[in-house]
Amino acid sequence: FRGTRGRLVFGPYDGRRRDRGYRLEFSPGEGSGLALYRATRRGTQLIASYKKPVKAREGRAYVIEWIRERNGEMIVLLDGRELLRASDLGQRGVFNGFLLENSGGHFGLREITIHGD
Repeated sequence: FRGTRGRLVFGPYDGRRRDRGYRLEFSPGEGSGLALYRATRRGTQLIASYKKPVKAREGRAYVIEWIRERNGEMIVLLDGRELLRASDLGQRGVFNGFLLENSGGHFGLREITIHGD
């Protein structure tokens, strides 16, 4: 996807209200980075974060890959480079959908591919 400034949040959810699941927060530009959260009925918990700034690219695409294995291991790559690795079994089972939220940014998505059982 392409984007500068602002924040893009996305991830799988479990439940009708879309309030449970995993969230990956991506914020290009100053004071930015990546953060991976687990959202449950008890609130949201940070699982892993990459706190170094991700350079904003006006008009150039980023490629984010988020891999989650059955054993709870998650890896997040940005342009083929691993930035996050974490393990979490706080959410199990089948996810019902995919959440995408734009918070104050200008993002263009070209392709989203979701693989699952």
